[in-house]
Amino acid sequence: MEAEEVNRQGSWDGFETFFPLLLGQVTSGEPIKMLLPGFPFKSPNSRDKVLSNLPDLGEKFALKHLNGLCENTKAVYGHGAEVHITSDGLVYNEHYLANASDIRQELTARYGDSQFEADMAKKSSSDMQLTQTKYLEFLKSDLLLNKTWLAQSPEEQAVTISETAKAMMGRWKVFAAALEVNRTDYVRLSIHDSEGRNKLSMALIPQKQRGALGATPWHSVVVAELDGSYRSVQRRTVGVDKYELIHHNGRPYFFRAKSDLFDWSADNCDVTFEHLYPSGLIIRPAAGAPSMTTIPMKKVCTLTNTFSPIILRGFSNITERDTFINSANELGENLVWPQYGVMSVVKDVGKDDKNANNVISKEAMPMHFDGISKYKDVTNPVTGAVTKMLNPPGYQYFTCIATAPKGSGCILFTASHLFFRYLSPPWSVERPEPVTWGTHNTGFWKQDQEKLKLVVRHPATGEPCLRWHEPWNKTKYSTCGVFIENEDQALIDVINIGIYDWRSCLRFSWEQGDLMCSDNTAMLHTRSTYEYFD
Repeated sequence: MEAEEVNRQGSWDGFETFFPLLLGQVTSGEPIKMLLPGFPFKSPNSRDKVLSNLPDLGEKFALKHLNGLCENTKAVYGHGAEVHITSDGLVYNEHYLANASDIRQELTARYGDSQFEADMAKKSSSDMQLTQTKYLEFLKSDLLLNKTWLAQSPEEQAVTISETAKAMMGRWKVFAAALEVNRTDYVRLSIHDSEGRNKLSMALIPQKQRGALGATPWHSVVVAELDGSYRSVQRRTVGVDKYELIHHNGRPYFFRAKSDLFDWSADNCDVTFEHLYPSGLIIRPAAGAPSMTTIPMKKVCTLTNTFSPIILRGFSNITERDTFINSANELGENLVWPQYGVMSVVKDVGKDDKNANNVISKEAMPMHFDGISKYKDVTNPVTGAVTKMLNPPGYQYFTCIATAPKGSGCILFTASHLFFRYLSPPWSVERPEPVTWGTHNTGFWKQDQEKLKLVVRHPATGEPCLRWHEPWNKTKYSTCGVFIENEDQALIDVINIGIYDWRSCLRFSWEQGDLMCSDNTAMLHTRSTYEYFD
């Protein structure tokens, strides 16, 4: 929970405030309860701020992010957490049900403060100042399409904004008091900046820049960049020369950077793209089920550098071995595995021998990159000395012939750029870069390794990428011990928590006929246990 605080440099300022509350819930074995005022009506300004009055990718990502907060809590506290959303639209918006006026009057009667003056907020808490500043900012843009406001003189417009903001502050005070009285055992979340003592400020839509709140979905549009990052900004700031408006189910949904990578029409393969949270794309044919031979694999390969994993769903011929291998050849030179050749068939073969390979079982696996045991000989051009250098594959390419029963397991992909984005102080992207590590392995993969680089630079993007194999003894097959060579051993736990963070780790379930391509440098991957049902 503390990791969500956007302005935190050390410990969250609200820790002391909410610790007694959380301790009580943990002692009672209850879910941790959080309260988020938000998700009102969309801004009425669909010219400058939002796409329409309907939910779009912003709301989808925001809800996914909040669910991730609950899941991250559940990972360390079995009873989990709940985020309760209380929409404040009824308090502020003028598009409401007929009885909204009566509700507002009742709110004021119960929780109003006759001494409160919004224009005196500057003499009160800084949270009030921040809230009032936001209201003034929102009103200036929300009223740009309001005919009554536009008919006023500049002086009258300024008075209208000031008086409206003052009225909104009064409503905010009443609403906040109602929440405080009726939800005393909730951790207060906020989508606005705050001091942090009485609430936790968090970004609903994670921004590329660490510590940035971004705009809320009801005041902004989502922009997808080619580097795989997302940002929430006002619509008027999005350049139509660089970004295209993407529709979903016939309505405007988000903006995406223009690129030939998303135009497959020249390849006679019209497709649609679904952006996944926190990372990944599902690419589907726009119509029919064309052969996988129509897929422009070079474009897929480039997309994996920043949008992995890439799921290609709805194509035909995916069960033809030669067609699949020929498609893989378009990605680059295939790595040959001594025990499998160019292609491995992954299924449970029912072996219990410790020296068997856990890959061909239904066991969960450690988070890892493929090819940790693959080396190549490198000759020094001056001395002629030959040394071994790690030589893992650049990409992974899968096809799903059959699936396990729904809900019986999933595969997981962790994006390095998101892992580093969410590293908590005192760790940063720079600190792990010089770190080296090693492994001690038993079973079929009996090998000791040392001086492995923890961070490598991506050959295409130049971005830092995590190269890691999770320590593993939860198995009847090979075990893997891991040690850090030149840093605090506590880094092992930091990494092992971060690689499963729902903000950076995609949980994905196969569908029969899926093709998947993933960047083996930019991503780590694993799978959960697959249970079989009768």
